This record gives sequence, C-alpha cells and structure tokens, in this order.
Amino acid sequence: MTTLEKIRLFERYLELTQGNSDREVDVVLEKLLERKKIELKQHCDEMRTELSAFEKGYGISSKEFFEKFERGELGDEMDWFDWSATWQMYNNVLKYLRALSVEPTAA
Repeated sequence: MTTLEKIRLFERYLELTQGNSDREVDVVLEKLLERKKIELKQHCDEMRTELSAFEKGYGISSKEFFEKFERGELGDEMDWFDWSATWQMYNNVLKYLRALSVEPTAA
C-alpha cells in the first residue's frame, strides 16, 4: 500500500468518526507535519545557497537565467543544466512548503 493510499484510508476513517480522533493521532500528525516542514526548509536553504552562487558567478538572477535558458538563448553548458535543475527543485520545494502551510478552512 502506498503512502497516499494509507492517507486516504485514514481519511475515510476520520470521515466516519466525524474527525473525532484521539489525542495520540493528533500529536503524531502535528509532529509529522512539523518534521516535514523543517526538512523542506533545510532543502530550501541549501538550494538557495547554490542558486546564490550561480547568480553571483554569472551576474544574473535565477529567474532571469531560467527564462533565457528555457527560450534557448544560453546554449548547452553543463552549469546551465545544473542551475536549471536547482531552480526547478527550489520552486518545487517552495510549492510543497506552501501546501503544508495552508491553514485548514473552518467546517
């Protein structure tokens, strides 16, 4: 069973119990979410450091670089592929952090 399948199974359980889970489940979920946020923030910081080195070395922002790279204006230098991959991973991590930071809406 995949992690997503397990989550969906647990979600069904919570729906049936109208969200009345025990304190232990709440604590475990809070710790899991906090741990994942910390991990993602560390990855974000590491990639931000890498991106800053590229920006300093080449004198342009990562956003500007990526736009030019995507348009094919920069060629096939290995650094461009590394920078591009780092930029995309960085943006994915930011997306994941935003997803974990959204406050649930009131029922």
